[in-house]
Amino acid sequence: MKASIHWFAHNPVAANLFMLSIFLLGALAIPETRMELIPNVSLERISIQTTLRGASVETVEASLCKPLENRVYDIPGTLDLTSTSYEGQCAITLDVAEGYKTKDILDQVNNRIQSYDSLPEEASLPLVKELNVRNRVAKLIVSSSSDYSDLTKTARQIRNELLEFDNISIIDLEDIKDSKIEISIPSHNLEKYNLTFAHINQLIRQQTGQLPGGLLKTLEGDVLITAQAARDDAEAYRNIIVASDEHGSEITLRDIAIIRDNRHSQQSQASFDHNPA
Repeated sequence: MKASIHWFAHNPVAANLFMLSIFLLGALAIPETRMELIPNVSLERISIQTTLRGASVETVEASLCKPLENRVYDIPGTLDLTSTSYEGQCAITLDVAEGYKTKDILDQVNNRIQSYDSLPEEASLPLVKELNVRNRVAKLIVSSSSDYSDLTKTARQIRNELLEFDNISIIDLEDIKDSKIEISIPSHNLEKYNLTFAHINQLIRQQTGQLPGGLLKTLEGDVLITAQAARDDAEAYRNIIVASDEHGSEITLRDIAIIRDNRHSQQSQASFDHNPA
């Protein structure tokens, strides 16, 4: 150590060049440096999720969770398997044993799931991923005195624009509720035009590109269909053609149903400077 100090003391030009090279290397490394408050931490746990819209808890357990459990429970290097059935969704987690690489176990789980083709046709493809603790890098608050629908539209637009940057991978929106449109159809209208629940379901999917969330038969015999608001407003759903009368005139959904757009009645629970956020 003393020899190095002695050498640099008698060679100031070399010492300055060495110090300058350190600064240059540091400056070149800045663009490649990942900036996080706390690095993501692997939980050594694997998640499997799949959905079946409108299915009951019992159906999800029998048709989704049980078959998937049987495919992965005996993979070497796995410990506890936890399976939870919800309405329309199955969630499974696998703990990775100590001494095994999570990536290797993840590949084996993916191979077994992808080679299984006996799930219901209506079920979504199982999503297999490693669970990590994601930590927030920054928080952006969007507030406005405008109504809730305009505020959520602006927030989604900002999110989409930010995701175009290569160094931004995930943005979560908070305090935003799913927009839903309720379609209530009296049973006598279904009988009048010889329509069925399944037929209405199919027409909405074909003309909106969105699968209705479910069917509910009320005490009065009416049908309630809840659909994610894929279109701009309820007016687009009212114009869906469902049948034709004896004169060949088109019958639209507005003629047989009551359509409610709940987006205009929703309110933000958060606020910033006394404005909704």
